[in-house]
Amino acid sequence: TMLDTVGAGFIIRRGPVSVFHVKQMDESTGVNLGRTGLDETSVTAAQYAFKNDSMSITPQISYLQAGSDETLLGLAVNAAAKLGAINLKGELDYFSGEMAKVGTVKGADRKGLQLYLDASTAVSDTVTVGGIVLYAKGQDGGDDQVTYMDMPVFAGFSPLTYGKHSADFPNAYEYLGALDPFEAGGAGTNAGMIGLSGYANVTLSDDLKSQFAAAYIQSEDDAVADLSGFVLNASCTYALLKNTSLNAHVNFGSFEDNDTNTDLDVLAAITSLVVKF
Repeated sequence: TMLDTVGAGFIIRRGPVSVFHVKQMDESTGVNLGRTGLDETSVTAAQYAFKNDSMSITPQISYLQAGSDETLLGLAVNAAAKLGAINLKGELDYFSGEMAKVGTVKGADRKGLQLYLDASTAVSDTVTVGGIVLYAKGQDGGDDQVTYMDMPVFAGFSPLTYGKHSADFPNAYEYLGALDPFEAGGAGTNAGMIGLSGYANVTLSDDLKSQFAAAYIQSEDDAVADLSGFVLNASCTYALLKNTSLNAHVNFGSFEDNDTNTDLDVLAAITSLVVKF
């Protein structure tokens, strides 16, 4: 998702070309509620979608301006292809910008470089298996690591909580921010991440479908933070009626901070009853 926030602006689409401009609306809170001009955050973005029967490539560019001195440029390309029985998809992102000044002091530089790759194949009519690679460069020169545009993000992208409720797990622990799978130690760690995950989607019957995944992650730059761990996921969906399903998702993570010799284990579960009208 290139742009996802509450704001006022415009979207223009002409064939494969899309242009966006949004001015964020939540400019003031608390004692300043109702006043405008306090935030002045806006994003301008564009993309071009190349598509044919077997592949798609979409380059994107976005630029955020917050106030008079905070900026963020985002460049990305996402792609998908079908190579025989193998389905591929992925995205490469680059960010560069500056934090707002503190008084007269220049804000910190903001940098980000990250990659997501997913390959899958159907091994039978009922089983699909796949693998995911996650990479994000750490920032050890005093720069802040950036992984997405600053405006509020509602669309979920969380491959480390793979399953039915992938984007619904709260950020109960800093090792896995549900909206930010590219920082092994959570937002602000700046250590980047290297992650490998394998998953399987299994249809057990016409009414019961399940998803399983196992992942290993570690910080990309252990000079910034030396973190590692693994994540397990299992979820299922059972069709109670034609328009009603019962869902369950269990997530377990076990992590080690080698800098402080501390361990962290987290177990979380979500169940839901979904009725479609």
